[in-house]
Amino acid sequence: MNHSDNALVPFSFHGDTIDVVEKDDTLWVSVRRVCESLEISASRQYKKLQAASWATVAQMATVDASGSNRLLFMCDLDSLPMWFATIKPGKVAPEVRNKLVLYQNCLLYTSPSPR
Repeated sequence: MNHSDNALVPFSFHGDTIDVVEKDDTLWVSVRRVCESLEISASRQYKKLQAASWATVAQMATVDASGSNRLLFMCDLDSLPMWFATIKPGKVAPEVRNKLVLYQNCLLYTSPSPR
């Protein structure tokens, strides 16, 4: 997957579609799309991630499927396990708790991407 134009690539993850961009051999994940899937506040998560020393985040100019340019807040794939660990199942809607736990467990056993 090499998209020099920062094209958003839809990635199917346990029934949800997460937007991903590959840039400089790093996979970046749309924070908004993850938040939508988990029904949590994207703005609150942006603030949390920006303040976290372990998180690698960026505002990134991207191109969606229609060819439109969009500026998105992205988190690198290696930061996802720690981010998900900070989200408490009791703080999300009951109907998405199992999904959050699935996300957390799935990423717990995924090794970071090579740099």
